Amino acid sequence: MKRALSGEEVYSRILEGKSGPGWGKEVAGALRALADDMEAQLMEFKQSGAWEELPLRAPQFLRAMERLDRKQQAALQELRALAAELAELDRPADADVERRLRETLASVTRYEKEADLILQRAYWDDLGVGD
Repeated sequence: MKRALSGEEVYSRILEGKSGPGWGKEVAGALRALADDMEAQLMEFKQSGAWEELPLRAPQFLRAMERLDRKQQAALQELRALAAELAELDRPADADVERRLRETLASVTRYEKEADLILQRAYWDDLGVGD
């Protein structure tokens, strides 16, 4: 599942202008955009029926999908919390802010890769390639 923005892209954009005036508001906007994009993509996936169909056709992925859903909800919550905090930031980023950004966006990237892997494995299993 590919989105317009990835966690890695957002992080590299953030690093480009991390000390300029209004940095916190810009980063907050980028984090909110990423969270909105993630949420919209998940809603589209769920509305397509694939979310319910996948575990029915490939029950071995049920736990992985449940875990993935929890990870996404946690990532969305952290992105939005960090965005709210950074929107109020009126100084350049310190080491703690950079660490939290790096960890949060790395978590998003891991989530993205895990989602892709589950879908790829389910696709190949459905085709019988894994037999």
